[in-house]
This record gives sequence, C-alpha cells and structure tokens, in this order.
Amino acid sequence: MPIGAGSETELELECGSIHSWRITPFTLSSRMILGISPHSIRLTRTIKVRVITGRRVATLMSFWIYNCKDAAVTHHVGMRLLGELEKQKLDKFFFGHVMRAQPHLVPAIVHGVAVDQTVKQAIAVEIGKDVAEFENEFYRLVHECTDDDSYYPNPSSWPQMKDLFFGRLGLQGHGTSTDKANRQHIMKNTRTRPIDREMLAALDRFKKEDKFRSTYASAKESADGRFRFELKQYGTTNAPGTVII
Repeated sequence: MPIGAGSETELELECGSIHSWRITPFTLSSRMILGISPHSIRLTRTIKVRVITGRRVATLMSFWIYNCKDAAVTHHVGMRLLGELEKQKLDKFFFGHVMRAQPHLVPAIVHGVAVDQTVKQAIAVEIGKDVAEFENEFYRLVHECTDDDSYYPNPSSWPQMKDLFFGRLGLQGHGTSTDKANRQHIMKNTRTRPIDREMLAALDRFKKEDKFRSTYASAKESADGRFRFELKQYGTTNAPGTVII
C-alpha cells in the first residue's frame, strides 16, 4: 500500500509492558561485557505511530520490514538480558528500583504535557528580567576587574571567557578550560583576587538562570500545544536516565 509524499497515516499498536534495556548491563555484574550497546525497548500498551513521509515515496511494506527487523533484534537482546538479570537475581531490583519511573515517563513522552501559554509567557518574562539583571551585574564586575568599561565579552562564549580569564586577567586553574569545575578551581586559588571571585560567582548565577530560560521558559511546544519529552539514557553520569524537552 503506497503512501504518497507528504501523506500521513496513523497506526494503532497493541503492546505489552514497558522495558528498557540500554542500562541493563550496568545493573548486571562485571562479568557482562558492557560494550555491546544493547537496544532500548520502549513499549506502551497503546501507541499511535505516525508515518510521515518526506519527499521520497515510501510503502507500508518497507516501513514494517525496517521496524520489524529492529524490533526482532531488540526483543532478542532484551530476552537474553532478562535471563541474565534473573540468573543473578537482580530482576526485581532492576524493575522495582532502577526502572521504577518508566511506566510514568513513557506516557509523558507519547502523550506529552499540556502547556498553559499564559503562565509560560509570564514565567518567560520574569526569567528574562532575572537573566538581564545577572548579565548586567556580570558586566559591571568585568569592567571593574579589567578597568575597561568598553569590554563586553559574551558570557555564553567559551573562547571569549577563555580570553577574559587567562588572557586579560591571568587567572590560574587546572588548565585553560572555562567549565564550571575549572571555575571552582580558579575561585579556590589563593592568587585569585576577591573581585575576580565576585565576577566568577556572577557568571555562575547568570549561566544557571540562562540555562533555565533556554531549556524550559523558552522551550517550544508541539503543534497541539503540548510539551513532548525524550527519555535520554546515554550521556548521563548521575542517573540511569534523564527526561529532556
């Protein structure tokens, strides 16, 4: 059954319980090889799959061949990992502790969360004022540190922050990184002047508030007015996963 370019089809799938196997090896003992990068299964009881083709003409047959192959591989990997969990008596710990939030996160990803536009706009305005205030305070301290009232380095630009820290001010940290960890090293350095520490603290406040503004207050919702999330299970170090907009 061909699908014309730009067309849209909704398919109803009936699936079982929710599983996620990307982090299973990290729950298992060190005898497991951690470099296999297992597939991740995210299944809900009812999922609406939208097949939206672009400029190319697709067919339902090719769509199902591709996805069924992927599902078959994922299922096989999942069953093998489940066997390992049961063999090591870690299955209850895995599903009851490590993945306990999955049944709640997946519906949030699929269905989204409604957004009150009035409240969202009010929050964005207030956060914008705070960000502007913190930025102005940062620039005031930069001018005092450098004795140059015409100098306005971009606090979101690491090359410009590098020039400020190590070029103009001659600060000393662990290397020349401008990340938060090295800024802490610079602040703890006994050679760092009190005014430089104030500037670094102001930069931290600006970055924290600006991050909230860009990630949440200014985040774009879907066409139906709802936030859609992604459960990110890679690139995280302090948790088995994180939900991002």
